[in-house]
Amino acid sequence: MTEHWLTKDEEEDIILENYVNASIYCREKKTKGGSVIFVKNNLTYEVIDLRELQKELDFECVAIVISNIIIMAVYRSPDGDVDCFLRNLEIFLNKFSLKNKRIVICGDFNIDFFGKNFRKKNRENQTTIHSRQIRC
Repeated sequence: MTEHWLTKDEEEDIILENYVNASIYCREKKTKGGSVIFVKNNLTYEVIDLRELQKELDFECVAIVISNIIIMAVYRSPDGDVDCFLRNLEIFLNKFSLKNKRIVICGDFNIDFFGKNFRKKNRENQTTIHSRQIRC
């Protein structure tokens, strides 16, 4: 889930029956935004530490591993830096695509990947997106 709008003090307030809060990112300076992953309480999972990639507004992310699947939830604010988002996404993919696991990325990127402005400004990033067969 992205844009949960919770603060660190409120993160324990959301209780979903039969689910656990596996990993959460809350903003520290601004309001709103954020990412969280809930997991069915009978599943075994491992949290991936993404603190080095997390950046308020630009790359608000959390990730877990369940079996052979890496699941990431990421939010980029419309005011966030697109270049930072794409750079951190690339770092994530470079690091975890070598783990021989499927990667599922969910969230709200607030980027029109097929829009003329994105294609014109981000030719280099387009190659990265298409070469990895990312489906939007």
